[in-house]
Amino acid sequence: MNRYAPWRDYVFGLLARRLSSVMAVVNEIAFRRMDARVAGLLHERARAAGRTLKLTHQDIAAQGIIETGRGTVIVLGTVDRVVRVVIAAVVGLLILTGQLTGVLAVILGVFSVVFVATSLFGFCPLYALFGISTCPRQVKQ
Repeated sequence: MNRYAPWRDYVFGLLARRLSSVMAVVNEIAFRRMDARVAGLLHERARAAGRTLKLTHQDIAAQGIIETGRGTVIVLGTVDRVVRVVIAAVVGLLILTGQLTGVLAVILGVFSVVFVATSLFGFCPLYALFGISTCPRQVKQ
């Protein structure tokens, strides 16, 4: 490990920055009120644009930035949720039948639990971090 200290420091630094970003997103969603998040988003966009924004609630929702369902942020569409549950079920079946064993079984088992949890909540911190949304966009009439 000490043989490649610069590389180790680079990798650990990169992981620390990514983990910090994910934790900030989770903190934002879990502990900051929706109105404060929307206000922050609008302030950030207006500052970046250097002018007044002309957005409606529908425009914000259509961009996939903040899609709400009873006060929760949703970034996983139905197809994405189903695919995650199917993958988790297949991995679980392979583990139960003994086809997957050892470290690989543990790693894939953990990913399966995460897949099921994110499917149930409709939220994936990595999707939010990278601005990905698999929710269908609503077309304006």
